[in-house]
Amino acid sequence: VAASGLFLIRRTAARLGDPRLLRLQAVFLLKIALVLVVLRFGWMPMLGTGSAESGYDPQRFYFDAVALLDGGFDPGIASAMRLNYTGIVWYYGLVMAAFGRSPFPPALVNAFVTLVAVLVLVEAGYRIRPDRGRNDWILGLGMLLPEVVWFDALTSRETLTMSLLTIATLGAGTALMGAPGAWKRLALAAPSLLIQIGRASCRERV
Repeated sequence: VAASGLFLIRRTAARLGDPRLLRLQAVFLLKIALVLVVLRFGWMPMLGTGSAESGYDPQRFYFDAVALLDGGFDPGIASAMRLNYTGIVWYYGLVMAAFGRSPFPPALVNAFVTLVAVLVLVEAGYRIRPDRGRNDWILGLGMLLPEVVWFDALTSRETLTMSLLTIATLGAGTALMGAPGAWKRLALAAPSLLIQIGRASCRERV
């Protein structure tokens, strides 16, 4: 995650022609450290015995994702979940299937997804204001907002939906400044589709 994030930051800095954006490499590494601290001392204690019955959505998402993973992604397990957002359970189940059955992979993937959204925000800002200022890179500090760090550490729907919404709206806006081709339009439509999948429900909570 760290290596991929640093690569994206370097590529964005080169594409936008602003070496000051390389400062975001240190910011991203700090962000990962903060997420891991929040995960260890804030989130993992909330995943203790009996927490599966809590009224906090991210806790239910985590335990349901684990159950879905342990059940071999049986659709019958998902249909029995009393959730409005079963799509996010599938998402985190797949993340843990790929990277490990623990709270750590979802948190690190969330941090990376947020970075992608922040870099899209930065690029949009640079396109809107082509005259470079020495403090323009500060847009990237958005990844350190306390609420962003908190939800990145959790198995929540907020990180995925808001990041995809940011990518879809700002990506579409910046793309319309040029002349996007068919593949580019498809790439811009994909985040909006994923948002709807994340909101998919098979049974309402009672």
